Amino acid sequence: MLRGLLDNDLFCYPKELYINDPVYDDADWHHVGDVSRHFEDPKALARFSEVVKPLIPSFHYLDSDEDLRRGILQGDRGATIGLLLHLLQNLTALWITVDDGDSQRMGNFKQVLDGLLSNTNRSNTVANVASARPLSKLSQVNFTHVHGISRNLSMWAPLFYLPSLRSVGAYSVTAKEDTWDYSGFRSDIEKLKFINSDIDIKSLDNYLKDIKDLQHFQFHHNRRSDRISLQLFVQKLAMYASHSLRYLDIRGSSITDHPARSGGFFIGSLKAFQNLRTICLESSMFIEPVDAKKDPVSYAYTAGRPCRLIEMLPKSAVVVRCYSRDSELISDLAVDMLQDLPDSRAELLPNLKRIAFLYGNNLGHMKGSVLAKACREIGVKLEDQKGALN
Repeated sequence: MLRGLLDNDLFCYPKELYINDPVYDDADWHHVGDVSRHFEDPKALARFSEVVKPLIPSFHYLDSDEDLRRGILQGDRGATIGLLLHLLQNLTALWITVDDGDSQRMGNFKQVLDGLLSNTNRSNTVANVASARPLSKLSQVNFTHVHGISRNLSMWAPLFYLPSLRSVGAYSVTAKEDTWDYSGFRSDIEKLKFINSDIDIKSLDNYLKDIKDLQHFQFHHNRRSDRISLQLFVQKLAMYASHSLRYLDIRGSSITDHPARSGGFFIGSLKAFQNLRTICLESSMFIEPVDAKKDPVSYAYTAGRPCRLIEMLPKSAVVVRCYSRDSELISDLAVDMLQDLPDSRAELLPNLKRIAFLYGNNLGHMKGSVLAKACREIGVKLEDQKGALN
């Protein structure tokens, strides 16, 4: 595949690169539009060393590091992909699929990325970013199915600090106590997504600590995350992004609205976020756990106290989406969440424009109610999955 690119001068074309588990079959290489998929025989470069060798001096740290130079010429998988990343000057998106033992199969790829990062300007200022530098246009990196032996993203850590990178997505990823240290580097990532993933607090802290102005955060956790403290997650997020976050979406593939479990998914107050505009949460996250001995009041939820929106949301909130699989709970919860909103909205939630209750039974019974009417009068659009309620 690489030889074909060399022969046809195609390095300027691919904008997306897929790095998958090794499939050593040239027939699996294909090019569709600007999407490139890469499956490379680990010994291919050894057969074409006379073609590849002249390319290496173009990248000083590849040429000066004997291990990397030898790895490239001998067909080391990590070095091969590293060289490819250097040659694809217009690459904007990288999709990475790795699995058990892949860190061993990737050889010295981490060494390549560290070398690339060390040659970027530490201040990350746009004025000093050379357009011809490797990965200078890379804006999006996505990981999928990263689980098993390594259980983290640390091998790919240098990518997080590339000046052009704005979005990182992780799908079906498991990360436990994932840490790294790139002192002196800051990250310009604006969007961070973990979908159907299992991420612990220590790993989250590591991913957030160097990001300057995170604006978009999504965390859809999987069934292995049932015991996770979402309240601690939100507190950690606020520690690093309270000044910049504009979009928050936290959900779980295994979250249920059963009262016995609802208290464990409470996220706490979001008032620390100064610019948060769009908020997407599961209904159970609005239910605060209570001590039955200290608070004997009987709630419909038995395990917790439903929180009002005016208690939880920041003044900057514009749109709130509440998801639920329990039709009875969402019907009751909607009334409690909206309690005192008409009277307090001007002071506590002056920017609120839309509230949507989704995936439960329709809330048509609220049409014409005092609450729906009051929301309409203060300019808040109330709706369910079937449309507007006021």
